[in-house]
Amino acid sequence: TDAVVASELSDNRQVHDPLCPRYLLARNDNAGQHELVLTLRGTSSLSDMMSDLLGEVVPFAGGWAHRGFVEAAHRLLKQVEKALATELERMASDAEASQACTQPRLVLTGHSLGA
Repeated sequence: TDAVVASELSDNRQVHDPLCPRYLLARNDNAGQHELVLTLRGTSSLSDMMSDLLGEVVPFAGGWAHRGFVEAAHRLLKQVEKALATELERMASDAEASQACTQPRLVLTGHSLGA
């Protein structure tokens, strides 16, 4: 079944970590897709702009990346890691039980700061 697994889209509710990107984590089980979709909101608030301004280049995943984006990604991972793991495990188990041909997949999407 489709469902919102976790979300934090409100700037007002994100006071515990204002530099963490706003996000929506949803499950898509329609037509045997078995997808977990993590959507990141783009730059919209003062705290988002602060992440944008941390423009120094830092090493990341064998290359280079924008420091603000890397820090935002680490903050986001702390918030969604448990839900991601739980849902991906559940979806893999459901796919195996139903003998589905497709494995669960994680879809990442966003724009601006969320890209």
